[in-house]
Amino acid sequence: RTFKIHFTSEYETTQDDLGCGITQFAALGALSHIKAHDECGAVCLVRGLNAQGRCEYRAAIVTRPDSDIEGLEDIRGRTFCFGSFYSTQGHLIPRKMLEDANITLSDLRQYEYTGSHRNCANAVIAGECDAGGMQDTMASALADAGKLTIVAFSDYYPSSGISANKDVDPALLESVKKALLAFEPKGKHAGNLTDWDKTEMPGGFVELDDSGYKELRALATRYGMVEQGVVE
Repeated sequence: RTFKIHFTSEYETTQDDLGCGITQFAALGALSHIKAHDECGAVCLVRGLNAQGRCEYRAAIVTRPDSDIEGLEDIRGRTFCFGSFYSTQGHLIPRKMLEDANITLSDLRQYEYTGSHRNCANAVIAGECDAGGMQDTMASALADAGKLTIVAFSDYYPSSGISANKDVDPALLESVKKALLAFEPKGKHAGNLTDWDKTEMPGGFVELDDSGYKELRALATRYGMVEQGVVE
């Protein structure tokens, strides 16, 4: 069977294309999967493993190296940037981190959604925002390069994975799932890959279901990112 790669420019488009059947499989962040599942019945096929072999990831809140921000509490009254509104690591988790520090959006002098982790990082580096929330691996790389300072990491949450349209033939669904679980990006399949270590799933995949998304779904509902009353 032949598969074609379909690229999209926005989080929402990837999720919507999967839901309406333009694509049959998609790599989605946790929040995007929740929306695709709740709105279109998408199926969680597998979840990605990070470099440490965990099917979880974190977000990081960052600032410039010359900033006087030392802790999350110092962000009150400052300017803050997120990535995409529907990003798990770029909005949902950083917003929870601020909330845990008793900082709501109204406590910020100004906030904005930049559209991506890279845009968020660039905005902080350029001094357009005092701090920002983003993907943990990118934050660590930029901190190692001396371009950003990490204020705090979040707890771990379910990572990105591969989701499927609800109408995919069950036999095909099982075949794709089996192939993904057998995928060894650090082993026998490494020679066929380019920059796979830079993805959010460098360790391959593990089988999981939708039950691990309960906390993220509750947060997303509270923040108005998904509708209430959906069937889990």
